[in-house]
Amino acid sequence: MKKHSSFRIYKTGFQQYLNAFSFIKKNNLMSFFWFIGIFGLMLSVVLLGGGLYVSHQIMEWVQTTESFHSVVNSIPFVDTQSSENSLYWVLFIFVEIPVLITSLLLFGPLMNLLSFPILDRLTEKINLLLFDKDAGSNFDLGRLFKMAWSITLPNALKSIFFTLLLLPFTFIPFVGPIFLFISLVINSYYSGFDIVDNFFENWDIKVKDSKRYITNHKSLSISIGFGGSLLSLVPIIGGIFSPIISLTAGGLILKELDVYEDVHTV
Repeated sequence: MKKHSSFRIYKTGFQQYLNAFSFIKKNNLMSFFWFIGIFGLMLSVVLLGGGLYVSHQIMEWVQTTESFHSVVNSIPFVDTQSSENSLYWVLFIFVEIPVLITSLLLFGPLMNLLSFPILDRLTEKINLLLFDKDAGSNFDLGRLFKMAWSITLPNALKSIFFTLLLLPFTFIPFVGPIFLFISLVINSYYSGFDIVDNFFENWDIKVKDSKRYITNHKSLSISIGFGGSLLSLVPIIGGIFSPIISLTAGGLILKELDVYEDVHTV
């Protein structure tokens, strides 16, 4: 890729996320929006419900421990009920919120894994609009399953693994948000990886060359995936909007940074 500073890449990412919805409306991509949005809505509701259930289970368990009751009884000048209420909100901030955010961070990898054929069709359409107006249909079940096996599934598993691995560290007071941010960046990288590879597949770039290019330009993947990962943290609404907006923004970012020309001159 042409030498761009990380600042230029991230700035471009921010700008193109702002332009993505206008591009969708201008080019009549709303049919993809509604179809993908409904699926994203259902997945977001499931993850949010799962996060609420797990966080409540953890909080209830903590409140039954001896340590919790020792802390309650050790607080001076406050009655037991007030102490328990205060500690509940402490648990809410340091346990429930990190668990809910973590559950929503799983949206990106799961959405990419479960809906990759639909997202591939949208990628094909955006490719026609932005890069190659004469490109024919690239739809092939064998290619799709090969892509899922070699790229989408491994990326989803890695993203989920690191998200869950970092979860216990997000409970640590004051430094927990740092681990949440690290988890967000990791998810952004793998989500962006999938989007870039989708376009490369449509450009007839070999899988091994696609992997090499993307791993050598990590800022590009993070820039493409970050906006979608942030958007997916908005309950329900994020699930509806983030898949199609992140994929559209990804195409616009690749266009703005001349990645198509770059990979075809290597």
